Amino acid sequence: MLGSWSASGLAEGRRLVVVTRDATSPDPDLAAAAVWGLVRVAQAEYPGHIVLADADDSPESAAALRAARASGEPVLAIRAGTILVPRLTETGREEGGPGGEAVGTLDTRGTVLVTGGTGALGSVLARHLATHHSARHLLLASRRGEAADGVDALRAELADLGVSVRVAACDISDRAAVRALVTAADPPLSAIVHAAGVLDDGVLDALTPQRMAKVLRPKVDAAWHLHELARDLGLSSFVLFSSAAGLLGNAGQANYAAANAFLDALARHRAARGLPALSLVWGPWLHAGGMAGAVRHGPLAPVTDEQGLSLFDAALASPEPVLAPLLLDRAWNGPVPELLRGLLRRARPTAGTTSQEEGPGTWRRRLAPLPPGERLAALVEAVRAEVATVLGHAGADEVRLDRSFAELGLDSLAGVMLRNRLSTLTGLRLPATVAFDHPGTEQLAGHLLDLLGEALPQREHEALPQPEPGPVKSLIAPLYRRMSQAGQEVEAMRMLVVASMALPTFPSELRQAHALPPERLATGPGGTALICFPDFYPRVATGIYGRLADLFAGERDVYEIPYPGLSGGGVVPEDWHTLIDLHTETIQRHFGERPVVLAGYSVGGCTAQAVATRLTEAGTPPAGIAMIDTYHVTGENEAEQWLLGMPAHRAAQLGELFDELFDDTSLVAMGAYTRILRGWQPRPAGAPTLLLRAQDPLPYLGEHPPGGSAWPPPVDIVEVPGHHFQLITDRIGTTTSALRTWISTLP
Repeated sequence: MLGSWSASGLAEGRRLVVVTRDATSPDPDLAAAAVWGLVRVAQAEYPGHIVLADADDSPESAAALRAARASGEPVLAIRAGTILVPRLTETGREEGGPGGEAVGTLDTRGTVLVTGGTGALGSVLARHLATHHSARHLLLASRRGEAADGVDALRAELADLGVSVRVAACDISDRAAVRALVTAADPPLSAIVHAAGVLDDGVLDALTPQRMAKVLRPKVDAAWHLHELARDLGLSSFVLFSSAAGLLGNAGQANYAAANAFLDALARHRAARGLPALSLVWGPWLHAGGMAGAVRHGPLAPVTDEQGLSLFDAALASPEPVLAPLLLDRAWNGPVPELLRGLLRRARPTAGTTSQEEGPGTWRRRLAPLPPGERLAALVEAVRAEVATVLGHAGADEVRLDRSFAELGLDSLAGVMLRNRLSTLTGLRLPATVAFDHPGTEQLAGHLLDLLGEALPQREHEALPQPEPGPVKSLIAPLYRRMSQAGQEVEAMRMLVVASMALPTFPSELRQAHALPPERLATGPGGTALICFPDFYPRVATGIYGRLADLFAGERDVYEIPYPGLSGGGVVPEDWHTLIDLHTETIQRHFGERPVVLAGYSVGGCTAQAVATRLTEAGTPPAGIAMIDTYHVTGENEAEQWLLGMPAHRAAQLGELFDELFDDTSLVAMGAYTRILRGWQPRPAGAPTLLLRAQDPLPYLGEHPPGGSAWPPPVDIVEVPGHHFQLITDRIGTTTSALRTWISTLP
């Protein structure tokens, strides 16, 4: 429903009212609560366009719905005809953690089960339970169990404290597995802390049932299994680690928000039945990785481990089933969520604050009275303020005009969020890639002014004309996406390959006319540079190496060399040899005799290996080659479903957002690069070579061989945790660490 509304109603300026039943009552409807959390994120992604109301089943409440809709409040509840608005109230001091209130403890006479117990936050909590709650029997459950990073050190540390530790690999979304986990506890469980979960962030339009299930199962299913299977064990504590994403609505985390809103509702559900329950709605943690750091800061200040554990202890003493141990950033001057307006003063109005007064076309009306020569400067400052808001900065002065959006940290999700805000404020239908097609504040402001030009008066007191209709939608992108979602990966790629025959190409003798300079992604003190070749997907935002570059910032220069004609369409090389010669000359021209390591993720590793071979043949070998889960594409496997399923999976996951992010010509160019790679055979490169191989298979692609067997020896093969896509997303820290370690061994 939200997807169909965003595709039509949003463009037409229609407001959406979502009504749930008993999602926020003392004994809530659990499914409705999850919907509530999801819609909170929809409100963040489409500010000012959605009203969320929770009503009981009384006729008085039904009659009050019209008045509630007209109240101007985006979030409200109706009980027996009375309209209520949610506001958080303070229960303890914020600076440095709670103060003055009682500190609670867990009953640790039995076994304490901690789900997610081997993760960053779970490990911190396990140590705290041992040192501050005298726990002597801990059961730490996680997906990887004994194979998780740091388990041996954690076990040894806890053993020195006199704790008996059992580490269990358990799919806690599986009821039978949870039953076995609970019944095998010795001594029996006396407390449960459910801190497990996974992330799969993406804007609402990109969510699929599979992506929803991926996040809901370890949070929702697991919590429900624990609730039912441990109900008769006489637990003293049942603690759920929830997130402010479900309470405040974090853009791009609709699935995660729905899962955490369910946890909050489950705590109320248990409390209504006299069962122990406490759901803790956490904001960001300063140190812990994974989900603990997943909440974007905004007006929330991150807690240190010490503060967070102090808040945890204080919360245990409260009779409330749901508490939000949040620290507020008193210096925050951006938009303040409605629930926090009783605790933080409303931010001063800026161009980055979308309110009821700033509806569709606001900027057109503000620019209209200005002389034409002053409009660009005004628009630059307005765009700057919006970028600051999307990135969570305190003010527009933190957005430097000499930095590109990629350098400022604008990723694909933030880019879409910026597009949403700009679309509302300009009254224009902008593509999702607008911030990456015009990758700087002044460039984007100039583009918007061009688009608004005919909609603005050219003389004083002239009336505002109507905006032009939106652009024509692409055809190939949605077709490729739908075929990918239908499991027709092979046919989808064949379509792109065949269509690519119509693209213009350049021959080898004209290659220098199409050379693209390396793009710097990170800056270091000098020394060996890391030069990255992307896969064949058209680039969006900071590309696939943005997060890797962030982890090398200040340590090493990191560059990316793009492919001609891939993003935005254009002329592509006529064959593989032309491409490799072009890239080789680009490196020689820009880096000279400087030592370089060539790196490539996925099929980009083929490019890195081929360029390295050519450099060696030219007498300037690279210092090393690093391939990140790269498969050699051969005549035998080029039509295999598991191989073509990798690019298709990305399209299927993005959903309809894919159609906006990728234009037809760029996708056809991807088909062209796939076509020219055919028949290439790697030769010995004469340089140290690393293959970082994904430890886990892709579960949705069926049987497929591990990478590495087809590359000319010698090759150092290092397995890293995660599957193919995780190596550059949620496992990027491990990937970068392995790459850093290997580079340090090079002569």
